[in-house]
Amino acid sequence: MIRRPPRSTLSSSSAASDVYKRQPQIFLINTTMEQIKMKYGQVVIGAPGSGKSTYCAAMDQFLTALNRSHILVNLDPASEDLKYTPTIDIEDLIRIEDVQSTLQLGPNGSLLYCLDFLHANIEWLYTQIRNSQADYFIIDTPGQVETYSIDSKLKEILELVKRNCGMELACVHLTDSRACTDSALFMSSMLVALSATVNLELPFVSFLSKMDLIEQYGDLPFPLEYYTEELEPSMLSELICDEGSVFGKKYSLLTKKLCDLINGYCLVSYTALDITDKLNMSNALQLVDKANGYAYKEFAVGSEVMNIEKFEKENREATERISDKMRGEI
Repeated sequence: MIRRPPRSTLSSSSAASDVYKRQPQIFLINTTMEQIKMKYGQVVIGAPGSGKSTYCAAMDQFLTALNRSHILVNLDPASEDLKYTPTIDIEDLIRIEDVQSTLQLGPNGSLLYCLDFLHANIEWLYTQIRNSQADYFIIDTPGQVETYSIDSKLKEILELVKRNCGMELACVHLTDSRACTDSALFMSSMLVALSATVNLELPFVSFLSKMDLIEQYGDLPFPLEYYTEELEPSMLSELICDEGSVFGKKYSLLTKKLCDLINGYCLVSYTALDITDKLNMSNALQLVDKANGYAYKEFAVGSEVMNIEKFEKENREATERISDKMRGEI
């Protein structure tokens, strides 16, 4: 069991017996939403190796080219060799190395402890966000699947930020396009995406990342359009069961039931993402901006269609002014 973290930043001299045991306090702002300058953000999640850090760096570069003021936030205390420089970094509050050495926890236990610590000291994050001048945030998160599909702390942190900082959020879920080469792996990726969607309760945009490398992964069981436009889980179950493996035959009924579960929710769909293509990045940003409400922020009620067309036109025009060399500069 992860013990309640202390109220101040953990140091190497902290004793495990001094761990803070009271419930964390929630600080509410006594202002109306009209008095708060609305903020918007995208919460980037995905398994290790799915390209979260690279995506954040590419989106940072793209938004800079669009002259959109934004802030990069790192909530992953175990991150190494980030491809971007975060303005707000959880490591300024707590370091996972200190947790491991002081409390003798393993990597996953230390990560959950850090999130618990951030939750208990949430006013630190409030202050960092309120002191920033930007109204758009890119939030990088830990890669461990349990943090966004099972554990509730990340969800609670995001809910508190939404409530107390006036921030509208959308979730960007990245799945390595290599999963398309293996039907069973792709089905498990859809289950993770479904679990995260239900658990986080945020507008959700799922991308198949690293599409610039898809040709290196070998042949796909289905055309690429199947994964991005005509996704039908039942076809996956038939393929998995017909592959001839002992496992596939033994658990064919379970596979079909899982695919029916995914299909029944109708919540999982994918869009191809190639960060080296400026038009593709522009389309991806538009999807996220519509999900978190940024595309509507200055629009009058009742004129959404007209204004969305204007938003997309302005975004395309700005995109045309951006250099094609996005990948090489990351």
